[in-house]
Amino acid sequence: MSSSPEQKSGASRKRQTKASILSDEQKKAHHIASEQRRRENIRAEFDKIVSLTPTLTDTENRSELNILTKSADYIDQLKNENERLIQMCNEHGIQIPHDLVYTGPEDINDLDQLNEELKKNR
Repeated sequence: MSSSPEQKSGASRKRQTKASILSDEQKKAHHIASEQRRRENIRAEFDKIVSLTPTLTDTENRSELNILTKSADYIDQLKNENERLIQMCNEHGIQIPHDLVYTGPEDINDLDQLNEELKKNR
């Protein structure tokens, strides 16, 4: 069902009317406030990463590059340790329940589900 030209122009007028209600100073203030909220959210997520990564401390260099680099190194270390433990279990004939072994997202549905979980946690 397509909209008629009158409906489209009516919607445009509503948007223009709402937008024109705000002065330039108000628009700028809204933009600055939303940008500050965005930065605060990013900062909070980096704080979470720092708290979860033992090789990072609150007092050291808090550059984003440093945080991402050390976090990636820690994740690699965890993956290697898990692989080593799985290999040890296999060598000793210890069965590992399938749901305890993370193999990563296997298809796009898993990635979509992971993305939804991340959005919920924000």
